[in-house]
Amino acid sequence: MSERCTGEADIVFLVHSSNSLGNSGFRQELNFVQQLIVGFDISPDLVRVGLVTFSSSSELRFPLNRYQDVQGLLKAVKAVPFKKGNTATHMAFLRTRAQVFQRGSGDRQNVTNVIVLLTGEQSRFPDRTLTGARQLKNDGAIIYTVGIGDKLDKQELSAIASDKDTLFTVDSSSQLLELRNKLLAAICTSKETPGLSLAIPGQATVGPGTTTAYV
Repeated sequence: MSERCTGEADIVFLVHSSNSLGNSGFRQELNFVQQLIVGFDISPDLVRVGLVTFSSSSELRFPLNRYQDVQGLLKAVKAVPFKKGNTATHMAFLRTRAQVFQRGSGDRQNVTNVIVLLTGEQSRFPDRTLTGARQLKNDGAIIYTVGIGDKLDKQELSAIASDKDTLFTVDSSSQLLELRNKLLAAICTSKETPGLSLAIPGQATVGPGTTTAYV
């Protein structure tokens, strides 16, 4: 039995769909997102999940209130199509702010907003990207960045991330699953996500939330 993240949060995955990663890399990103999803308590009252893809533009694949159980989310993520293009990361941030973290899309007051950005390339418009990230962080969102491959600007990723503990990189998309437990633990034990706690089989819950046992 693996670790689980218990509690409440509104989580949005921003997934890079572009020429640099290709369809194969994109599918590995989506598989990684699925493996993270199964680690959360998915329900209308606990963890809600939305997903945005981006290349030369961005698309809202589903908002926070579309799917209310794990199986529905997993099927929806698997069905997301690959789209070629460049890396307009700022468009993903703009769409998240305008269309996802909104009450009509399922965003909740007094529940932490979490963004998990997966990208395989430096953004095409760095200034706009950093402005978009800054606006979301000023709104109270915490941003985790997952950089993939060797076409990244690590300074940019660091500036996007909320802090040094929310920045991750892997050499290729095939290594993403190796990062799963580390990222799940980072999200669930952060002081910035007080509504979440990491439940480890047979041990006390770790994190800023309650301290109950998970067996």
